[in-house]
Amino acid sequence: MCLNLLNITCTCLEMLLMLWLCVWNLWISVFWNRPESGVIKINFDASLFSNQRRIGVGLLARAHCRKCVTGRRLIIDGMFTPEIAEAMAARLAANLASEFQ
Repeated sequence: MCLNLLNITCTCLEMLLMLWLCVWNLWISVFWNRPESGVIKINFDASLFSNQRRIGVGLLARAHCRKCVTGRRLIIDGMFTPEIAEAMAARLAANLASEFQ
């Protein structure tokens, strides 16, 4: 099943990940601890979709004023433990952080 919205084709898995990022964004707006001025804070997480043998990784970079600087999502094929999935998300967050230097 696919959804074609504004010429963007998404799989169900991608839609679930985008929905999760929206919920995460809402949670951050209520409970998020802002960084100091001039600092970019990167939040990340991973989700396991074991029945599809995939994981989803989401990253969100925000400035101190809560403005979203950038966000990334990635679907990775394969079976991983939760710890490995989180480590992969952390590595992607570190790669994103290096882009800001």
